Amino acid sequence: MNESYTNQKFGGGFAASGGVQIGGQLIDNSINVSSDNAEKVAQLIIHLRELAQSFPEAQQEEIGFGLKDLERDQQSGTIEPKQIQRRLKGFLAAATAAFVSVVPVSEGFKTVSSNAVGTVDNVKILVEEAKRFQGNQTQFEALPESDQQLVKTVEVFAERVGKLAEVLEAAP
Repeated sequence: MNESYTNQKFGGGFAASGGVQIGGQLIDNSINVSSDNAEKVAQLIIHLRELAQSFPEAQQEEIGFGLKDLERDQQSGTIEPKQIQRRLKGFLAAATAAFVSVVPVSEGFKTVSSNAVGTVDNVKILVEEAKRFQGNQTQFEALPESDQQLVKTVEVFAERVGKLAEVLEAAP
């Protein structure tokens, strides 16, 4: 008998990972990553890993660990929405840390970014702040060239995290 129970969820008195147990019925909240989305996710992970190489070492490590965890989740075939949000917020926190390590940010940015809820809000805030800073030629050009490149990379990285969020949320 060759029956596969891969990615199956069973109820019966306990709540399995990715779901909620209500009586004898398991309500599954996990996201099944389709093969179409799996390809997009894999490409975005590769791109995020490449972009993170220009971040300071601490942020490189943090992002690297998160990407490995995301790859493992993806290979398992299901990803819990809470895990996705936690990982994406971690990527954005690392990118923000890299950004503020080279850019004098306003108190308004600190307040808005700390009050942001959800990945989309965090992506928009970080991208807008990076663009705003690049638009201020005097401040931007006063930075060493490596820091200017880091600011540009943070912007692209944040945009890719937003795209990854879209792809994972669109998973069937």
